[in-house]
Amino acid sequence: MLSDANAEWSAKLGLKSGERTRRYALILDDLVVKAVEAIWPLPPKRFSTNALIGAGSLGLDKLQGRIAALGDFDGDQFLDVVSLSDDQRTLTVHLWNHEAFEYRSGSRLSLQRKIINVVPGDFNGDGRLDLLLMTESPSSRNLLDMFLYLGVNGGFDNNVYTLPSSTSAQPVLLDASGQMKIDLLGVMPDLYGGSGLTLWNNTRAAKDSEGNFFHLLVADAPFDGRACDISNPHSNAVIDFDGDCLADVFLMCVSGNQKWFQIWTNHKEQGFKLARSGSFPPNVGPVSFADMNRDGTIDMVFPTCSSISSSSGIGTNCRINIVYNKQKPLCSSSNPSTGSRKNCRLPDELFTLDGFPDLIPIVVRNDKGSSHTPEILISRPCTSKDASQGPCPAKYGRAFSAMVNDVDPLATISDARGVALLDLDEDRTGSQTGSRVTFVQNNFFHDAFFLKAIVLSGACDGWCIPNNLSEPKYQPFGASYSGPSYKYTILDTSGRRSAAQVCQLPQTSYQALHTPYAFFGLGRTNNYVENLFVGSTKHQPMHYINMEGVIPNSKVVIIPPHGANDGPGDWHKKLYLRPGDWIPWVTLTVVLTMIVLAVIVLVLHLNEKREDEIERRRRLHHINFDAL
Repeated sequence: MLSDANAEWSAKLGLKSGERTRRYALILDDLVVKAVEAIWPLPPKRFSTNALIGAGSLGLDKLQGRIAALGDFDGDQFLDVVSLSDDQRTLTVHLWNHEAFEYRSGSRLSLQRKIINVVPGDFNGDGRLDLLLMTESPSSRNLLDMFLYLGVNGGFDNNVYTLPSSTSAQPVLLDASGQMKIDLLGVMPDLYGGSGLTLWNNTRAAKDSEGNFFHLLVADAPFDGRACDISNPHSNAVIDFDGDCLADVFLMCVSGNQKWFQIWTNHKEQGFKLARSGSFPPNVGPVSFADMNRDGTIDMVFPTCSSISSSSGIGTNCRINIVYNKQKPLCSSSNPSTGSRKNCRLPDELFTLDGFPDLIPIVVRNDKGSSHTPEILISRPCTSKDASQGPCPAKYGRAFSAMVNDVDPLATISDARGVALLDLDEDRTGSQTGSRVTFVQNNFFHDAFFLKAIVLSGACDGWCIPNNLSEPKYQPFGASYSGPSYKYTILDTSGRRSAAQVCQLPQTSYQALHTPYAFFGLGRTNNYVENLFVGSTKHQPMHYINMEGVIPNSKVVIIPPHGANDGPGDWHKKLYLRPGDWIPWVTLTVVLTMIVLAVIVLVLHLNEKREDEIERRRRLHHINFDAL
């Protein structure tokens, strides 16, 4: 009867017997899925596709301008952004809301002049993030006037501190004195009595209530030798080149139409000494730095073009160049023979001097010049074909291939002006295009591991106590700090040891969108991070520490000590494990296992106690025949 009714109903809908069966199967599958969702204890995944996924504007849909800086302004360990309006006169801090998974507008600053660069940093050493603004000077287009806004309670102090002006070649942040204070390195204008490389020395302590923050050092600047004429724009950076986990200085120079560079190595109290210089090819672009071949040393990466348009700044026939920093390779064994040790370095000798960085992404223009689309270049080993097309040694070189699959959200963008990578919700990425902001979620399922690390400025050992005791205490997670260096060694699944180096916040000029933390891939491994060397800029014998057995897929927070004579034991280290989707199930499994083991132990204990009681009773009834 029911079968006849179903047949009649199917006939009215024009369904055949096979279609009717499939319709029933779909209805049953839907009921099963809904039943599973009703009893599933975990929230559904926000993104489930194994690809790059368009995540929209994430609360920045009404933003008119561009993202100018990144930082953690409220100290909640989530990355916030600073937007600059189209007229370059208004800054807005957008705080990340973890529960709502979007940005919410916060503090706002407005000036009567154009803002050229925005640099977050803890300039007064109180553990809160401040803002240094470089603005267009009304007196001359070749000058930058600089103003400092101190951070207080998620906002900014009403008192504005004026710094001595700079030339239009924007200064970079560094710690030149080794006291973990933020100094500035740039070019002094003629109006201050001369020109040349200048240090804006930070003289302000955290609890001072009067006095200027900086005074200029020209003749007494800690550079042993003559610095070059700084290019404008430039790619000056604070980064470790010689492998001692102490930040050196890279200067991009200009002489006529020729661009070249200088590398000044850090010798602590003896200052910076000129170690290397060299020239760039014609039409060179911005210089970036990364350990491209995963050998534990920082390499240089820069584009060159056959010609560059003077009106649009777009180059033609461009290529990416890598200058490798060659040092002794890492020993493949922890106990090499005496003879082989001369040609390699042990893991604890890295200071004698997949984690392969990808170029993600670059903006390319089509042949007609009508669209600008971001593309992802994936790092891969060199092949013989690559070597035939240019200098790409297969022994240690890397080549790049365009990623063509699973990048639909990027392909739909045709007006990109810049692209930046950031960890939105401690789950890892995004990009901005023109005056609109579009976020692209990285949801690739890789079987490789990562590590995220940040070195704080040492403003507070743990909790910071404000001068006004009525204010609540806070943690100094928002204190951006330029110059720390990381090196790690790890064993892959085949037992081969490899090393890599990563830097933290190396460049701060020209609205460089670097994150305040370092994020690096570990590749495939089934072990802990063997050694993680973390270096600061402090001028003391042990300016670095070695952390052993760090858990992959975690976040490491390192707080160097205040004192000049503090040792490695005085460093504060915090490890945050990334919460996975299966942690509740793992916890439940552990609890159930402990309960089962406890029941087994209890049963064995009761059984043993019963056997002991039986044995005792037997002894009471036992007749001692020897005594009769």
